[in-house]
Amino acid sequence: MLKNAKLKGKLFIIAAPSGAGKTSVTAGVVKFLQNLISIEKVITFTTRKPRTCEVFGKDYNFISTSEFLALKNEHYFLETTEYDGNYYGSPATIISKLKSGKSLIMISDRAGAKNFKNNILPDSVTIWLTVPSIEALRQRLEQRNTEDKTTLYKRVQIAENEIAQEADEPFFQYHVLNDDLEKSIRSVAKIIQQEISSKSK
Repeated sequence: MLKNAKLKGKLFIIAAPSGAGKTSVTAGVVKFLQNLISIEKVITFTTRKPRTCEVFGKDYNFISTSEFLALKNEHYFLETTEYDGNYYGSPATIISKLKSGKSLIMISDRAGAKNFKNNILPDSVTIWLTVPSIEALRQRLEQRNTEDKTTLYKRVQIAENEIAQEADEPFFQYHVLNDDLEKSIRSVAKIIQQEISSKSK
């Protein structure tokens, strides 16, 4: 476990069910804040296949399962998690960037965010994106048209479980309803600015 007292930057973890818009919100927040504070998105690693609109090195580092496991054995990752049959990992370079004074935004799922805050960086800031309803989330996944029906059904089931878990046992410090993209971007950006401002005092 690392204490942020030694870190000049701050880590913000944005988590949400699949289809809730965490990738779009994160990209918008980084763009919104890029001329205001020193912040960037953590490019995590995953073994899942890239979607049509995703770019290697910008959205994720897409690698094979064997490559992922090799990096894990070399202690390249700070933490790893499995979601819907695929591996995800956060690079250990996060720490050196935080020490240099850069703040970071990282996308994760609920379990990954909990593990990171509880066991790795307890002073990281956790933000949960919620959706208006499960039906709205299902429609977003269908409109994305990147999964077959079986995968889509599984993702909706996982999302329902995550939403229920967070409702029953709230873990995240902030909750943002993502019913309007621009509004959500501004809300998350405001949280980040306030947290960084309080850290510098």
